[in-house]
Amino acid sequence: MFGDLKRHLNWLCCCLLVAISLCPSLVIAATVEKKPVRVVMDDNYPPYIFKDASGALQGILIDQWALWSQKTGIPIQLTGTDWEKAQEEMLAGQFDVIDTIFANPERAKIYEFSKPYAPIDVAIFFHRNIAAINGVESLKGFRVGVKKGDASVTYLQQRGIPDLVEYDSYEAIVSAAKNHELIMFVMDKPPALYFLYKMNLQDTFQYTAPIYTGEFHRAVRSGDAALLAQVQKGFDSITKSEYEKIERNWYGTPPIRQEIFDNIALATFVIVLVLSLLLLWNWMLNLSVRRKTSALKDAVGALQVSEANYRNLLLRQTVLFRISEASSASDNLDDWLKAFELCHKRNYLPAEIIMKMEDMKNFIKSLNDNKNLSKIGQYVDLPLEIHKLACSKAKDHLPNLKPVLAN
Repeated sequence: MFGDLKRHLNWLCCCLLVAISLCPSLVIAATVEKKPVRVVMDDNYPPYIFKDASGALQGILIDQWALWSQKTGIPIQLTGTDWEKAQEEMLAGQFDVIDTIFANPERAKIYEFSKPYAPIDVAIFFHRNIAAINGVESLKGFRVGVKKGDASVTYLQQRGIPDLVEYDSYEAIVSAAKNHELIMFVMDKPPALYFLYKMNLQDTFQYTAPIYTGEFHRAVRSGDAALLAQVQKGFDSITKSEYEKIERNWYGTPPIRQEIFDNIALATFVIVLVLSLLLLWNWMLNLSVRRKTSALKDAVGALQVSEANYRNLLLRQTVLFRISEASSASDNLDDWLKAFELCHKRNYLPAEIIMKMEDMKNFIKSLNDNKNLSKIGQYVDLPLEIHKLACSKAKDHLPNLKPVLAN
């Protein structure tokens, strides 16, 4: 019995020793997992990062890093300071990650960069009373304000602009401009506009088109690729809608720009003009149709009146043309008899002169049947219409038909 108890105690002691030996590694592992990532960045770059009235850091990057920590479960320590100092302390190993940094060949020798996440225009700002400033070459001969440690310093020096006045922050540059210490400076556009409006200088200084466009990156010291991958993975896990929500919080919802109003007004004017022209063209077309219709009606009416007058003239006038016994030889009269019969059979003659035609047929027949001197001097009235119609209609059938002579 005592032997079994001793064996159990020995087994428990072994387990306890193993547990004690493993505890330090577990504690170290937990400590490593919870070790915060130390991040440094410029503290004077609105709206990305700047201080509130109490000196606390705020801005887009503060919210993005907070969301990164929430997504990854890794705590962070954010520090904002003067930009030149931030770079010095990063290289000294006091921080793990530096943010708000542009990539360039010189920095690529000492840093490894994340993917770019924000394009930043860099422009020349100059007093409104100065003209002919349109690029880097036009800066020669002027004292130009820049920020210490800024990528623009190297950019300008490489292009032969030596007279640079360096300041600790962008805000300090604009303050110098307000105090008439500077009339020209090169600055990233977002913070420049912020401080110009803040100090009520937006109408005093103008700016050029971007002399170049940089891009914000996050960077680690060369050789720390594992940390860089961890940082990038965390930011990649943030959704587009989450990024947009943060930016709206600091940029606000943009109002409809004046250019859009101008474009809408122009489009409206063009549409109204086109519709007006179409209405005018339609009105003119209708007017032309009405005029032509009226003219056609007048012409038809005149033709109808003329036809009526012509018919009245033919029907009322009984001595337009006469056929008598002495007018033609009997063979021609036979042809005329055939011609009138043809016109009657084919309905070539109007109904109102059929009776006249019957009289003519009977008279011609009587001339052929009674060739005696007692008929000489007798005649029948022939309306001119019958004569012309008979000639024209019977011509193809009676080629030898000759016109009857009028008395």
